[in-house]
Amino acid sequence: MAPKRKQAKEKKDTKTIEVPIDYEVNGNLGEKDSQSSTEHSHHARHKIAQSKVKLERKLYQTRRATFVLGALLGLVVAVFITAYNSDNLMSEIDKLVNLDGVNGFFDEWKDVIPVKFDAMNGFLDEWKDSLPSGFFSLLDQGKSDSNELHGSAESFSVGRRMKKQYNMTAKYNVVLVPGVISTGIESWGTSETGDCPSINHFRKRLWGSFYMLRTMILDKTCWLRHISLDPETGLDPPGIKLRAAQGFEAADFFVAGYWIWNKILQNLSVIGYNPNNMLSASYDWRLAYLDLERRDGYFSKLKQQIELAKKMSGQKTYLIGHSMGSQVILYFMKWVEASGEYYGNGGKNWCNEHLAGIIDISGSLLGTPKTIPALISGEMKDTVQLNQLAIYGLEKFFSRKERVDMLRTFGGVPSMLPRGGDFIWGNLTYAPDDPPNELSKQNEDVDLPRKKNESLGTFVRYRAKNLQPNTDGLMTQAMQNLTITSSIDYILSNSPKWFTERVKEHYSFGIAKTKKELQANDKLHSKWSNPLEVALPNAPDMKIFCFYGVGNPTERAYTYTDGDKESGLPLVIDLDSDDPVFLADGDGTVSLLTHYICHEWQKPGSIYNPGGIETKIVEIKHEPDRFDIRGGAKTAEHVDILGSAELNELILRVVSGNEDTINNTYVSDLRNIGDVDHPEEEIQKIRANVVRRGEKRDVALSKARRQKVSRAYNSSENVREKNKLRRKRRDKRISARLKATDWFLDKLTRQAATEKTQLDFPSFIATYLGPSQWPKDGNVPTGDQFNCLIGKIEGGLSSIDVNRLFSAYGAWTNLYIYEQEEAWQRAVEQALRRHLGDTSLWEVSRARELVAQKQEEVLSGGAELVTFEDDETPG
Repeated sequence: MAPKRKQAKEKKDTKTIEVPIDYEVNGNLGEKDSQSSTEHSHHARHKIAQSKVKLERKLYQTRRATFVLGALLGLVVAVFITAYNSDNLMSEIDKLVNLDGVNGFFDEWKDVIPVKFDAMNGFLDEWKDSLPSGFFSLLDQGKSDSNELHGSAESFSVGRRMKKQYNMTAKYNVVLVPGVISTGIESWGTSETGDCPSINHFRKRLWGSFYMLRTMILDKTCWLRHISLDPETGLDPPGIKLRAAQGFEAADFFVAGYWIWNKILQNLSVIGYNPNNMLSASYDWRLAYLDLERRDGYFSKLKQQIELAKKMSGQKTYLIGHSMGSQVILYFMKWVEASGEYYGNGGKNWCNEHLAGIIDISGSLLGTPKTIPALISGEMKDTVQLNQLAIYGLEKFFSRKERVDMLRTFGGVPSMLPRGGDFIWGNLTYAPDDPPNELSKQNEDVDLPRKKNESLGTFVRYRAKNLQPNTDGLMTQAMQNLTITSSIDYILSNSPKWFTERVKEHYSFGIAKTKKELQANDKLHSKWSNPLEVALPNAPDMKIFCFYGVGNPTERAYTYTDGDKESGLPLVIDLDSDDPVFLADGDGTVSLLTHYICHEWQKPGSIYNPGGIETKIVEIKHEPDRFDIRGGAKTAEHVDILGSAELNELILRVVSGNEDTINNTYVSDLRNIGDVDHPEEEIQKIRANVVRRGEKRDVALSKARRQKVSRAYNSSENVREKNKLRRKRRDKRISARLKATDWFLDKLTRQAATEKTQLDFPSFIATYLGPSQWPKDGNVPTGDQFNCLIGKIEGGLSSIDVNRLFSAYGAWTNLYIYEQEEAWQRAVEQALRRHLGDTSLWEVSRARELVAQKQEEVLSGGAELVTFEDDETPG
């Protein structure tokens, strides 16, 4: 029995191992010799080993497939559980990456995963009892109609909602003008010589693509040589030709998955916009503005496209600019109406005839402070806030010196240096956005920590590395703190000659205070990008909309120290300081003060808006979605605002002809900046009021409130002599003002020589009643006017001779109507001569202007004329 059991076991093992048939037959029959049997035995063992390897490999693939499926399942569960708490998360995924390439993902895995995908069909059904019901409700939502809106941040959602609710359709033509670095830059060079032949990059994007990132990492030297401009000419270096990408693809995405204008394009397309009525005016943002015309004919093309659009559709065009694009639009409006070579020669009415208006989205119209540190040391908040290891790696890969050298070759970058000087941005002791004059008073949830008695007007705080004590034991510093104005001067004086000359040729950063200055600047292209030095076109039919974000901490001032030898720079941001970067209100990139010009345009009679262009302002509060890396539907971040639901809705309202439904919306106190003075100026005004009006006001309380700030100002060097001079000039102005006022009052009250006339009833009316109580529509006085006079007598007006009044009224009633008309007309004429003297009604309406002119005459005749430039701290 034992041999049989052993034989059965051998048969069982043979069947399990699946030895080849020929081996089994030969082995069982024993027909071969010993050598042949050995060979077959070796061959069988090799086959068995191969079979084991195949089994192990199949088992390993099964385990790998299980791991992959488990990871995917975990990812899906995590996403859906998060989506359960965030209604619009699934719609936001599209903002991060383009998932079109995922469609064939599982097809590529079919050859790797040794299971059939059909087996997954009932997978979720088996888990219904274990997973929460909310999980499957989300799956059911995914099967709903694709046209249903899942949230205001979803692609096309704003356009669909506005079209459905308000039946919005395209009306005006639209031109989109991107901001700085938004437009892709392509290489069109064909050079095959040198260390960096351009032909290798032909029609490749060296800015705004993953190819850019790859080239930067693998061949940084050649990338820098291509992307930088020629220092002397400000144009392409020899053998290199880079041009702005064209079409909507030029700025819809920066790199794949990171959208810029794509959300706006989607929503505009829903209401009927397409390439026939919408244009993306991309440009090479590296160039100075006039060089855009000289090299590329950019502004000429834009002018012709706008004219062609009106010719084909009969509608005007809205220019929509973002960031630096708003400055380009402002420059274009001055360029197109100017006369001369490289200018538009369109005439003074071109803008009014062709433009419906402009939409300024987070525009840097008055520049942005972060441009200054970028040109001083190649730094900004984003580089400073990196950890030490990241800063070290960045410095080794792309140093601050390399960044500065590259940025200075870009003629377009200095266009974003802050405008308006100390008047807008403050001086060493005061700035409009200092506490307690914080502009973002309604943004109480924004924490902007700031040390006591520190002013944002001190733009660069210098902290020397090796301070030496002087004889008094105090530490001395070789360099002083800088304001915005002195910081720009520092850049120009410490930069290569070619950079300084290019900046002065193309840009200006001051402020014009008179119409005469503004008119003179119309002929200077260096002033055209500064809205404080040029006025808007005289285009009363246009409209301006300023949409910008507030409530997002934005870099506003910096602490600098001496640079080391490794940096190769004289100054760098002091990373060891407690506050290397000071923050204020803004959109994260552009300071809130930049948008002051919009509020200036809005003021009635503003010299910067001579045509009275209607200007509306909407401040969008930054309320990002914490589950969305791009901020979601309520973001107001500088770039992400282009995907904001509120902004997209505002744009659709404007371009569809529903702009009248937009109302001014203010979150900050920026509109009141024009009424905010330096504390010392406010004290001087109060004192001047006391002297001029003779009123006994207690100025001690007002002075005490500002004592801490003004003490630092008054104790500064030479300030006492300056204050004496200012008081002397102030007294002269007060005296001149009083003389001019007396002159006008004498002119107004001087009576013309007239004959004595009897005080008849019409004379009573014209003398004792105001024009509002006179008869209307050419009628003559009646009993109504008589009753008014009686009422004045009863009210205590005793100067009227009651007996003569009754007598005159009785005589009046006995006159014929034509006699009454003649008497009334004569009485009115006499009254006007007595009330106005030699002064015309037109002069009365210009009383303030006449007094100001007379004041200037008095000052020019006997005192030095005090202008804005004479005052160090203008009010």
